[in-house]
Amino acid sequence: MSDRQQAKYTQQARQLKAGWQQHQTVLAQASEVLVQCLKLSLQNRYTDIAGAAALELLECLGQYDPASASQYLALFQSCHMSQAMSAVLQKAQLDPSMSRQAALMHQRAYLLSRDVSTNLAQGTVMKNILSTLGSKSQAWKRLSVDLAHLDLLKELPPNFTIFVLQHSPDKRFLYGSVLDKPPQGKAGTAGDKKGAKQSQVSVLSRAKVARQAVHPETVDELLLRWREFRSDVMQLLLRQEGQRTQYVQRMKMLQNIDSDMRVVGKGSGDDSLEEWKLQERFLELVGQMEDYLKPIISQFDAIFSQTQDDYILLLADQWLMQLPLEALNILQNTGISSLSRDFSLQMLYHRIHREAEDEDARKDPGKAPKSPPKSQKGDKKPPKTAPIDRFIPPGCLPLDTSMVKYVVDPYEECSETEEHRPIQIFSDMTKTYPQLTGRWEGIMGDDHIPSLGEWENLMTEGSGFVFYGMERLACYPSSIKLATMNLQGCMLMMLLDHTQTNKSFRRQSKADVHKNATLLSLEKHLETAMLLSLSGVGCVLTNQWHCTLEENAHKLNKVMKDLLGIGKSSGQAVRSLFIPHLIKEEREGEGEGADENKALDAAVGKSAGEPGTASDVPPTRETLPPGTADTGQEELPTTSRQWFSMVVYGLPNLILT
Repeated sequence: MSDRQQAKYTQQARQLKAGWQQHQTVLAQASEVLVQCLKLSLQNRYTDIAGAAALELLECLGQYDPASASQYLALFQSCHMSQAMSAVLQKAQLDPSMSRQAALMHQRAYLLSRDVSTNLAQGTVMKNILSTLGSKSQAWKRLSVDLAHLDLLKELPPNFTIFVLQHSPDKRFLYGSVLDKPPQGKAGTAGDKKGAKQSQVSVLSRAKVARQAVHPETVDELLLRWREFRSDVMQLLLRQEGQRTQYVQRMKMLQNIDSDMRVVGKGSGDDSLEEWKLQERFLELVGQMEDYLKPIISQFDAIFSQTQDDYILLLADQWLMQLPLEALNILQNTGISSLSRDFSLQMLYHRIHREAEDEDARKDPGKAPKSPPKSQKGDKKPPKTAPIDRFIPPGCLPLDTSMVKYVVDPYEECSETEEHRPIQIFSDMTKTYPQLTGRWEGIMGDDHIPSLGEWENLMTEGSGFVFYGMERLACYPSSIKLATMNLQGCMLMMLLDHTQTNKSFRRQSKADVHKNATLLSLEKHLETAMLLSLSGVGCVLTNQWHCTLEENAHKLNKVMKDLLGIGKSSGQAVRSLFIPHLIKEEREGEGEGADENKALDAAVGKSAGEPGTASDVPPTRETLPPGTADTGQEELPTTSRQWFSMVVYGLPNLILT
């Protein structure tokens, strides 16, 4: 190389180095400004500005600092979901005359809209509004994003693995990350530098963040197909319910006639074919969801393939929450002990760290209902039960089963001939575990229809609540009422809804005629889970789409068997519903419970090619696809839509004691 060329390359190197140093200086200054903007925005509850600042910090850090980048992604998602849940809350509080919370929120919005010309947002009226909302409104508290959000991970149990999936606000980018695993304890003291260094390296090695450019039209089309699929499932099940009712009525009329004449009208081959087509559509839509998320989730294969007895928590945006994310192949590893979802890291923190003053108020005898609902007909007192000495694993939270409340089929819309009547199924379940359910209180439809006050007492006064009935929970105490309740004391809420009978469909159709599109949208499962979470519920178990009475009966028996009989956590109990390996292991390893597990397999796996049942089964059950024969070999069933209907929102580590 000549001296001239060497001088030229030296000059270029100096220019590149000077440019790189200038870029680093500008990046550092921009990061500092964004951090200050983030702090000021969180202090003043400007979650939109705070979310935008967190997203910019995420872009600045990128792959250079995965630990911090993943934390800022979680912060951006908390701000984004706070705005989304605030929009849902505002829809439920459109009328300021419905509650004090609604009036204060409307007054705050009015002052903010005129702040530019009047500066009313800095006055005493606004301060009084914010002070009242902060002390009286549970939903307002849970919409807040903590200034110390970057340190929230330290407050979580060590066996939690946080997986974040979040779109950008314009849905042109999809972000994914696995947060640092919560520390199991102090690895060393302040003077133990070696222990602190080893702890830091082990924690930082787990964090990972990724970004992928996507088309907004793709996710919109995918969501539209899922909505159409859920609608088709509802229509098919309602039509099958009508056929089942007609079948039962005909059998009742022909019960005294010769058996040769009973074969008429047993079922519809068209419905069997349509059921099989729905199963094929489900598998196709799951494949499309896999293809859409694969560029992101494939980068975390190594992390999830090495999990052992971990609690996986999915933090996703309001668009991805509408999809059955639990059906992703990456999450089918049997080493995953529990699989649940939540709206944000901030919401998860609110669920775990419940306010002491609210708990003290709940325990105050003066605030107890004057006339608690009876558990059965008459004036019988609940039987005395001995306490259960159940081991609580590290990282899990106990739930007092003596304070669980319930409402079962409030309008008694199942006929006496129905094999899977919720009232009968629930009564049989409580008799199976009398030591844990002996003090449960609630109302069944064969007693009387609960009033709105009884609904509120049952939901607010118990440590847990079970709704087992027709239609949707928000059809009974309306979504407007749910938004104003204080359910801070309710740790677990199990919703076995989204089933229909001809009677319930006619009643609900008459009621829905008087509702606008906004109120109807709030009765969907996702919006209902949002309102319950804002009201203070720690964990919500709910169905994502419509199902049959038989499927809900098996879910109740299976989940309660795991929660009450075995002592599993809330996340582990639901996890076993959609993992065929766990279903097979329990079926092989149990004696007395083998028949129950076989019945569960039959309820959720017939469309996958398992043998059918007797020919006199009503036409609500799934049948084998055309041309499928029984080979006599026992195989694991393929993915079925019934497995993924029930999901967990919130705490997966509740243990019933």
